Amino acid sequence: MSNPASPCAALDLPLEDCLPHRGAALFVQQAAVEGASIRGEACWSAEHPVLQGHFPGQAIVPGVFLIEAAAQLGGVWIARTHAGQQGLGVLASVRKALVHRLVMPQERVRYELQVTAAGDRFFSVRGHAFGAATTPEGGDAGDGKVLTIDLLIAVRTGPG
Repeated sequence: MSNPASPCAALDLPLEDCLPHRGAALFVQQAAVEGASIRGEACWSAEHPVLQGHFPGQAIVPGVFLIEAAAQLGGVWIARTHAGQQGLGVLASVRKALVHRLVMPQERVRYELQVTAAGDRFFSVRGHAFGAATTPEGGDAGDGKVLTIDLLIAVRTGPG
């Protein structure tokens, strides 16, 4: 799902100014930075090119998309809080990723993450994501945890 170019909540920059991702590769739709925390949202359209072939007829959002959205939020946090630091935040390690339940297309996933320095050019991103599931009839099925995550983001400088 493409993301609007409007500034995200509590950021004075559009997401595209915080991340190099574009088009179908930009998963984050909203972000808010508060100190060492970042909250954000992601949602994938049933028309997303990958979902067309990921369990056709019963599409589910791939777990790697849930992980990548958390990594993108870590990148937003780094861009927002370390604006003077040159480089690109890239996913260096998935230390823990526990998918608690399936996420369906159109389901809004809300991330609550903590970011801490883990060395000179590394940042640890830890937290949870929650989904707003609906029943097959379109009713609300509750707001449950969909992901527990612990990532390492490296700030890469220079080519390669």
